[in-house]
Amino acid sequence: CAPMEDGRLLEGYVDLLYQTEEGLVVVDYKTSSTAAEDEIEARLHGYRLQGQAYAVGARRATGEAITEVTFLFLTPTGPVERNIADLPETIDQTRSSASSPTWETS
Repeated sequence: CAPMEDGRLLEGYVDLLYQTEEGLVVVDYKTSSTAAEDEIEARLHGYRLQGQAYAVGARRATGEAITEVTFLFLTPTGPVERNIADLPETIDQTRSSASSPTWETS
């Protein structure tokens, strides 16, 4: 849970957060019944806002740079890793969206 600029709280559960020399990495595990590329990409798109919110919350809670948000899709044929592209820009967009009174995510 992290306080936002407008006094509201951003809450979520990060599966894994670890430190690198460049900064923090957020990892979220997702189960997937398939490793099909089109399905993984569609799911990544659907989880993008959640990953961005995790990055904003982790940044606000720790004061550390978030260098990567990774989704690890656990499929029957093995894990498939995907990262959110353009993370610094998307964090700024999410921070702005989170300040909107109508912003919600699950």
